[in-house]
Amino acid sequence: MYAMRREGFVDNEGVHIHYMCMRMNPYDGVTIVVIPGMVEPAEEYENYFKNSPILNAVFISIRGRGKSDAPDHGYSFEAQLSDVSAVIEHLGLRSYIILGFSVGASFAIAHALKRPKQVQGLVIVDYPPHYPSIPEGWIAAAMESGRDIIPLRIARALVRESDRVVMSRELPMIQCPTLVVRGAKEGSLLPAEIAALYTDRIPQCTMLVLENMGHDPFEIAGKDFMNILSAFERRVASGL
Repeated sequence: MYAMRREGFVDNEGVHIHYMCMRMNPYDGVTIVVIPGMVEPAEEYENYFKNSPILNAVFISIRGRGKSDAPDHGYSFEAQLSDVSAVIEHLGLRSYIILGFSVGASFAIAHALKRPKQVQGLVIVDYPPHYPSIPEGWIAAAMESGRDIIPLRIARALVRESDRVVMSRELPMIQCPTLVVRGAKEGSLLPAEIAALYTDRIPQCTMLVLENMGHDPFEIAGKDFMNILSAFERRVASGL
């Protein structure tokens, strides 16, 4: 289906970061840069997008995930955030929409705050405006998920090097169109009272509540969510 599909690596100060691109028409629409959830690789998102109306997208495996290098240390918030910028700079993207799912939303928000002239649109999927201090108990939950996600040593490094980063006070600085998606069912990680921070503080913010969704719209809402995302992309591309 793709006019162009490619993947590659960018060297981010010695850490090789894997990315995947799909291009239906690089001259039509706005590229969506996708930052996966806590332990997810780029490959999962290509599967979600490949039959969608989205024309152009980039998927990033942050260090320790997927095919990206997995060093024993270097998992601070800023180090992981730098992987996103490294891929964007390598690809020469000058304007784009950035989407973050779950913990990936914290990287998307921080990137939008750092690159206001480049980020044309922001999509925050079911997560508050912070990066967490990851508890030790998360390691067991991650290892018991039944999926071969990340090595135990990487899970331990993520916990060991995590410090809470709160961005709620900086939300008014986000001036681009923003779409916030939260689930209405059990399992959502974005409570209504926290979600209100986005709509109260981001000038061009739209809140969308998916009634059939807990936390993950890609698997639960599927085609409907991708159509919503496509409509947002068209809105951003048109400058409305």
